[in-house]
Amino acid sequence: MKKILNLDEFRDLLIHPEKWKIVSADYHDSGIAEQKPPLYAPKQEVQVHSDMREIMIALQGSYIFRFNRKYYKCKPGTVFLIDKEVEHEANYAKDAGDVLHLWTYTHQKNTVIHCVSMHRNKLQNLTHAFMHPSESPDLDSLWDLWQQAGSETEKLWYLQQLKLYLAYSFSLFFLHTELRSGDQPKFKLIEVAMERIRLDLSKGIRIENLARLVGYSKFHFVHLFKQFTGRTVLDYVNHCRLERLDLLLKQNISPKEIAAELGFQDVHSYYQWIRLHNKKKQASTTNHDLEKDGVANRRTVKPDRKNRSGN
Repeated sequence: MKKILNLDEFRDLLIHPEKWKIVSADYHDSGIAEQKPPLYAPKQEVQVHSDMREIMIALQGSYIFRFNRKYYKCKPGTVFLIDKEVEHEANYAKDAGDVLHLWTYTHQKNTVIHCVSMHRNKLQNLTHAFMHPSESPDLDSLWDLWQQAGSETEKLWYLQQLKLYLAYSFSLFFLHTELRSGDQPKFKLIEVAMERIRLDLSKGIRIENLARLVGYSKFHFVHLFKQFTGRTVLDYVNHCRLERLDLLLKQNISPKEIAAELGFQDVHSYYQWIRLHNKKKQASTTNHDLEKDGVANRRTVKPDRKNRSGN
């Protein structure tokens, strides 16, 4: 049975940052203490992201969260600022009890917020919202300013601004979850993923990161992408590569540079992709020619009148 979520219960906590306790790799508020590994520590999976930042705020429950190779207690109002390349827990241990956490992802000025829960030992994605850069605060740029600040006073000021911006994002989240309905918002999210594929070809495309960007599981994202576009994610990536390849071949650059622009690790992988594409193209052309020959034959071969009349 799916957990019923009433976000209004947590509105006061989410939009008042003075009620939060911040934990990051190089900063934590007073009262935050490292904990001993819990009994479920062996079951806690970890991950590292190189291209996005994450923010997790605990809304309900008590859980020992693994972060930056340490363990911290998640109580309502605990906020983890998870920078790129910082190890953190990926999935919750099944015996964690009932917890409710709100996750925010920032990637190149895009912001996605979604609410997850462990309920009866089952992880559930309860609701999510994507905020377009034109309407949401640029958390990523403000995070950079916080990190680059020189003096302690300056760092604290930027951290306060980051918290205020985050609270504003949460207020937008309430608005989005109230207004979201039907297939139109889903299609908008798929459009965002398609744009990200086109822009990030040279960086390599990971389906997991695309799914996380728009707030879906990998399985659900792949299903929706095929439903709304009529093609798989990989088919669309290859389509974008072919479009980009046409432009690159007109420039005076080496195969190595072309491979990098298309997101391949090396020239060998690029050549393999070209050969595979040419084989598919040749097979498609051959099948098309055979079909044309078949149609032409059916049109030109006339029945024998004598045989048809029985003479």
